[in-house]
Amino acid sequence: MTPTTERIAVARERLARLPRLEIACLPTPLEEHQRLAAELGLASLLVKREDLTGLAFGGNKVRELDFIMAAAVAAEADTFVAGGGGTQSNHARQCAAAARKVGLEPVIVLRRTAETRHASGNLLVTELLADDVRWVDIDAGLSDREATADAMDLVADELRAAGRTPYVLRSSFHPLAAAGYVDAGLELVEQLAARGVDDAQVVCSSMGATRVGLHLALAACGLNWPIHAMGWRPTDDGLSDRLVRLADETVELTGLEVPPYDRSAFTTFDHGGPAYGVPSAAGAAAAALAARTEGLLLDPVYTAKAFAGMIAEVGSGRIDRSRPIVFVHSGGLPVVFAQDGAGTEAG
Repeated sequence: MTPTTERIAVARERLARLPRLEIACLPTPLEEHQRLAAELGLASLLVKREDLTGLAFGGNKVRELDFIMAAAVAAEADTFVAGGGGTQSNHARQCAAAARKVGLEPVIVLRRTAETRHASGNLLVTELLADDVRWVDIDAGLSDREATADAMDLVADELRAAGRTPYVLRSSFHPLAAAGYVDAGLELVEQLAARGVDDAQVVCSSMGATRVGLHLALAACGLNWPIHAMGWRPTDDGLSDRLVRLADETVELTGLEVPPYDRSAFTTFDHGGPAYGVPSAAGAAAAALAARTEGLLLDPVYTAKAFAGMIAEVGSGRIDRSRPIVFVHSGGLPVVFAQDGAGTEAG
């Protein structure tokens, strides 16, 4: 047994202490895309297919919900209050499906947007899964996150008054969600080892639990591989400090053994424009390239813009083209069916 496999075994033992439901279809594939790598001038490009987690079109949140739904069931909840995003929220879709999977009634809270009237893409699936979808008009004095979280708390109070027992997931920025991506990171290291890859760099579209979990998994394995996260205006709300707090909470929850880290471990490249949840021209070009080179479909909001960011950062030299790259495909493909040519907002 190598030092890395020993560390993986220890980390898996720590994760096994947490209650978990087998909602996600795991492990997800790790695919090599040689033609796309050649097109981009990369030594090696592998795609971790987190879009294939199986539940309601899949996505990265399904793996996170393995742990979160176990907590909801343990709390003897009968209702799951979640959501928080815009009309085309991937998170809301996966939360509604996970609630149904374990026998809870989903109540989904969404931020009203210009596309609210269009029942297509994620919204169509969410409304198929959830009888109760609530809409929030954002108070100009609050952030979207604050306003929707406050709305979820009010919904939970209403449900309790009616004799229900709600479990409220105010945000996927949660240590149980990060634990799901500790699991994913360990899985990825094992898959790379099976391919003989012992050095890599990771690219993802996450500004939250997914990238924190991946970082902690690599650290627990003793691997100093860079994680290049792509996001929208990542310095606006002190994101690096929030990520450190989430990492601290996840380490405390799991008991993982990791080296010291600070905010410098959680830098994020700004490639989320022109606005949060809105497609970009660069993303559209990246999605077309992936589709026409390898038949690989990217969603127009998160993975397409992250892939475009990867291409740009390879060009800038901040991502090393000579070192194997793993692109984490976090899903979101239902948004493809909500586009009308004018741009579609997701969350």
